[in-house]
Amino acid sequence: TVFGNVSVAQATHNVRYLLARLEVEYDVPVCVGASGPLITTAAQPRGWSGHGKYGLGAIDNDVSSSSSSSSSSTAAVHAAIQLGEWIVDEHPGRQCTLVMLGPLTNLALAIRLR
Repeated sequence: TVFGNVSVAQATHNVRYLLARLEVEYDVPVCVGASGPLITTAAQPRGWSGHGKYGLGAIDNDVSSSSSSSSSSTAAVHAAIQLGEWIVDEHPGRQCTLVMLGPLTNLALAIRLR
């Protein structure tokens, strides 16, 4: 997860909330990512208000991050590196497409570390 229109804590909670609501039956690792941008400017854009108070539009019931949600102890940047290494090891020479939702800070940190 990553910050964006909501805090990284709220974004992480939202993912766990949606997995529970969708009754996903397999274990999906949810890793906490970057809590802010790598570079800040004087005029950081504000989140679009259409995402609602908790980042899921009009779905504000039971979404507050004050309720508990579990997450992986692996930081998102390290999970991204591990995933990349697994893809290279298991599928050498194959192309991989990443679908990134939100700021690309976790990807940037993974590239910086490698």
